[in-house]
Amino acid sequence: MIFVTHFTYVDNEHALEAAAAEWKRCGVIGVDIECENGLHHYGTFISIVQISTEHRNWVVDVLQINNVTPLISVLEDASVQKIFHDVKFDFSILATELGCRPKNVFDTQIAAVLLGKKQVGLGALLEEYFNVHKEHKFQKADWTMRPLTAEMLEYAIGDTAYLIQLRDKLKGELEALGRLSWAQEEFRLLEERKFELTQQKYYEVSGVRQMTDQERGIFRKLFILREHMARRADRPVYFIISTKRLLELSKSPPKSVDEWERMRGIHPIVKRYAYRFHHAVVQGRRECVHFPPLRHTIKLNAGQEAFVERLNGIRIKIGHDLNIAPETVMTRDEMERIAKYEDYSCLHEWQKNLVLQYLEK
Repeated sequence: MIFVTHFTYVDNEHALEAAAAEWKRCGVIGVDIECENGLHHYGTFISIVQISTEHRNWVVDVLQINNVTPLISVLEDASVQKIFHDVKFDFSILATELGCRPKNVFDTQIAAVLLGKKQVGLGALLEEYFNVHKEHKFQKADWTMRPLTAEMLEYAIGDTAYLIQLRDKLKGELEALGRLSWAQEEFRLLEERKFELTQQKYYEVSGVRQMTDQERGIFRKLFILREHMARRADRPVYFIISTKRLLELSKSPPKSVDEWERMRGIHPIVKRYAYRFHHAVVQGRRECVHFPPLRHTIKLNAGQEAFVERLNGIRIKIGHDLNIAPETVMTRDEMERIAKYEDYSCLHEWQKNLVLQYLEK
């Protein structure tokens, strides 16, 4: 990543208020977030927020500021356009951590998808449009450390420094292809979606469904206890016991406290509380967990299956004609819903209009 050496580091409420006033005057900002996401500590939380206007850059140290209301106010101000790249995670953590739901958003990844680009990551787009190479060495950095190094800060602000220019280029291409209204619809729908961070549940782990009821009961107890120990130790859950190891231990658990204490390849807190892990196994054996058989939510008759195939041919044709991915037009689930219920409401307006247009041909 080309280094952007000029930025303002905001670590107090007074400086944040001054910066927020300038962001509102500018009317458009690029936004990105660096956070802890279960890589070095327990949990997921925001560390810094990077903001760029056309001529200035800021790094907001969320961990050092008790009241970030001015930041939230700007993000929720519909008169200021916020440019993100791939909003899903950023919106989820903003909603969960700050109760913030940004308004008036331009997502450069969505724009790239609607343009039919094969590589839609921010790094690929920066190289394509600005010949800027994005480094990856800080992707797994510990953003909770203080002070953050100058190199880390320059890396972070590099993710927003080009967003306004990138928006302008993508917007121009969308307009030229008559697809800007598609993007605008997608951006409006982002404001209506409920974004929320969710932790993986024990029954969502791959392999749990194939267990016996008793093994599943043991896994559930160990999974919950591992979460508790991760919080106590302030370490990611996989630091305590890997999920793969947890599955193995649920099928063939240690027979005594002593075996837990002598186990290798686990966090010391497990050995310290070996009796609790042993007790979890005993409880899990008593509290079997039964899973009902999987059911297909949509069953189609022969005519409906044939219509799904027709829709699939149409989405492939649209993809070919417009040089976009067929899945962008319709997913398999959406095609099945259309065939089953004769209802196109699962599609966005621009998708529905395209599909109906091709159906009439």
